[in-house]
Amino acid sequence: MRGGARRPLLAAVQQPLGEEEGVGEWIPTAPVQLVVTDLDGTLLCRNHSVGAATEAAIQATLARDIPFVVATGKSRAGAVNSVGAALGAQLITGPGSTGGVFLQGLLTYGPGGELLRELSLSASLVERTLGFAAGLPSVTVIAYQRDDLLCEVEDKYTLALAGYKEPRPRPVGDLRKALLSDGATVTSKLLLYSSVEEINRIRPLLEAELAGEGEETYELTQALPEMLEVLPAGGNKGAGVLHLLEHLGVAPEAVMGMGDGENDIEMLQQVGTGVAMANARSKLKAVATHVMGLTNEDGGAAAALRSLAVPES
Repeated sequence: MRGGARRPLLAAVQQPLGEEEGVGEWIPTAPVQLVVTDLDGTLLCRNHSVGAATEAAIQATLARDIPFVVATGKSRAGAVNSVGAALGAQLITGPGSTGGVFLQGLLTYGPGGELLRELSLSASLVERTLGFAAGLPSVTVIAYQRDDLLCEVEDKYTLALAGYKEPRPRPVGDLRKALLSDGATVTSKLLLYSSVEEINRIRPLLEAELAGEGEETYELTQALPEMLEVLPAGGNKGAGVLHLLEHLGVAPEAVMGMGDGENDIEMLQQVGTGVAMANARSKLKAVATHVMGLTNEDGGAAAALRSLAVPES
C-alpha cells in the first residue's frame, strides 16, 4: 500500500458532464472498490438531508459490495444527524460500517467504530487564534472537541450551525479559559463563522498572524464560504482517507471520491476517480477527473453513484 504520496492529476481524462450525461451516462476510469463522499453540498440536499434518490443509489452501491464512506468537516455526531439515524448506523456507527473521516480528517474511524487516528490543535495555535479573533466582534469562534462544540455566547452563527445538523454549541463564557486551563479537553479545531465578506477579509490576516508560529505548522480551509477553519498540520480529508484506506487494504486508485468544496481538494487528489458536483468551487473542479452536470440539489451524487461500474478484469 502506498503511503501519503499524491496521485498525478488526471487532467487528460477530466470529463465535464452535460445535464443528460450527468444522469448516468459515464463510467469511472477504473474499477471502483470503495466510495468516499463529502456531505454538505455533495451528498446532502439544500435542506441538509439525504434525498430519496440519493439514498436509493447508496443502497444500490452497498448491495454491490462496494463500501461507502463519509468524509466530512462535521463532527461524527453531526454526520449521523445529517444522514439520519438509520443510514447513520449503517454507514457510520453500526457494527457493519466501514468507517469514516470527520472534522476535516482530524478523526478517522475504522470498521465498527474503531478510532484509528486523531489530531488536535496545540495550545499555542489555540491561543493565537483566539487572540486574533478577540479583535473581531463580527466573528464568532466555535471550538470543536470531538462531538462537543463550545462557544462563548449563543448568537445567530451558533444557531445557524445547528441548521447543518451539528450538535448545538455549548456557551461557556470565557472560551480561552475553557480551552486552555489545566485539564481541559484537547481542541480538535477552531471554526471562525461570519459573513462571506468578513471571512474573505480576515483569512489573509489570520494567515499572517499564524505565520509567526515558527516551526509549527497548521492548515486553514473553508468547507463553506462563510466558515474559516483552523486545523493542525495534516488536518485534511485526504490524509484521513489515506489512513483509512491503508487500514482497509484498498488502493487509492480503486476509490471514487465526491465533493464540492475547498476542503475536498486533497481527498480528490488522492483517489483514482475524483467527482466534483456542478456546484463545486472552481479549485476543486480543476483537480477532479469528472465534473458532474448536476448540482447536489439536482441529484449529482446519485447520478455519479448510478454510473458506477466494475469492468471485468
